[in-house]
Amino acid sequence: MSVRDQFSPAFLSSRRELEHCTKLDLAFLPWRPLDGIANAMGLAERHRAIQQAADETGTSVTGVHRVTHARELALAPVAAPPPSHSERVT
Repeated sequence: MSVRDQFSPAFLSSRRELEHCTKLDLAFLPWRPLDGIANAMGLAERHRAIQQAADETGTSVTGVHRVTHARELALAPVAAPPPSHSERVT
């Protein structure tokens, strides 16, 4: 069983659902986790925390999507971005 809802650095209103899924140990599948594929490459420019994490980990700006997914996992271990999202932008 899982819950799928929009969640990204620009759309955080599903945070309560994410927390509830964590309590119930349900997978949470973020919809548009990269603010949409067309916007994914500019994530670091728009979200300072992501750029800072990318800098600290030595991740290139083109690999910032991995930092974004790691951030979601850090918020809740039940967050599971669909493979199609995590592999599209390199």
